[in-house]
Amino acid sequence: MTHSWSGDKRLTPEGQWALRLAASVGRRQLRAMKGAGLPVCLHEPLQFLLERQLPGGEYGPLDRIESLRDELASTNGVVGVFDAVGARGSSAADAVRRVDETRPAVRSLFETAHVSSVSALWGTFLYLCARARRAETILELGSGAGISGCYLGSAPACRRFITVEGSADRARLAEAHLRQIVGNVEVLNASFDAALDALIPTLHDGIDFVFVDGDKTRGSYLALLSHLSARLNRGAVVVFDDIQWSDVQEDWEALCARPGLSFAINVGRFGVCVWEGGAVRPQAFTLYGIGGVDLYRLRRDLMAKRPRTDRPETPRRA
Repeated sequence: MTHSWSGDKRLTPEGQWALRLAASVGRRQLRAMKGAGLPVCLHEPLQFLLERQLPGGEYGPLDRIESLRDELASTNGVVGVFDAVGARGSSAADAVRRVDETRPAVRSLFETAHVSSVSALWGTFLYLCARARRAETILELGSGAGISGCYLGSAPACRRFITVEGSADRARLAEAHLRQIVGNVEVLNASFDAALDALIPTLHDGIDFVFVDGDKTRGSYLALLSHLSARLNRGAVVVFDDIQWSDVQEDWEALCARPGLSFAINVGRFGVCVWEGGAVRPQAFTLYGIGGVDLYRLRRDLMAKRPRTDRPETPRRA
């Protein structure tokens, strides 16, 4: 079969050669996962990552959300990315110790829209996962600008969407965007631990989908999964962002053997887990893995070594 990737260009940021190689490897891995009992709800989203197209060319809320992103990127201004509530710690002193001092405390709205937020490709993947899972209760840890939340909260079966953000600036920004797209939304400006302590007693119907996009300190992903495990429904999908980051690579390796998970899949940027509960241990896969090499990580490392001559400038209004 010939794959032209002639669909929406927002979903194909890679070069053609990279897509063809990765898709060829990924199809083989996807067949192996299906043979191992991969839940049906992940078939279509993973197929989408490989082909970048859906039958009929329907991509859910893509256009509405990407117009919000474009509007945000074209606006002058900055947003705070950190404040006293931090991500997980409860005190300002603890939170300050976790800040990388080489990173600014504020980011431009352009960077917030195009660097800090998930891309159209990964946002659509999240939407497809939540839609196929028929997720009714969705929790996001790390709201950012609300772009990922808009994708997740747009899933047709979603009855309750909750997002937690440690930065007051970003919590306000996320809520402004989410109110335009998502119906039943709760935005909490709190540390992750404080928010979960308050939320867990209210989640009587459990959680069907979790997206973790914050607090990428070593050990954080494992701790958050443990905090959530009592309320995860069987078959719940838990997605961890940026598993290629050095600080959380060890966490991802540990998650690939963590009891209670039935699958742990490295799909590139994200780590996708399926919660089963009990003593079951996960079957671990790398979607773009061949001969012990992760093609996604290899491409990322090669791109990082290339000089950047095409970095876009922040647009300015007259």
